Amino acid sequence: LTSASLDWLNALTVNGERVAGFEYDIIVPIRDWIKEVVDLSENDHPLAIRVLQFTQQLVK
Repeated sequence: LTSASLDWLNALTVNGERVAGFEYDIIVPIRDWIKEVVDLSENDHPLAIRVLQFTQQLVK
């Protein structure tokens, strides 16, 4: 997970609003990113808020 990869996915999906056609392709990276940012052994991941906000937008 990098800031650039998150920026890229945000741009590609128009902030998570347009995922038609590749919903299943982004599930695995999103799942992995969530696991990484909510890892209890690591405090305050710098991208946690952005990943969770993006995921929330996908769920809407």
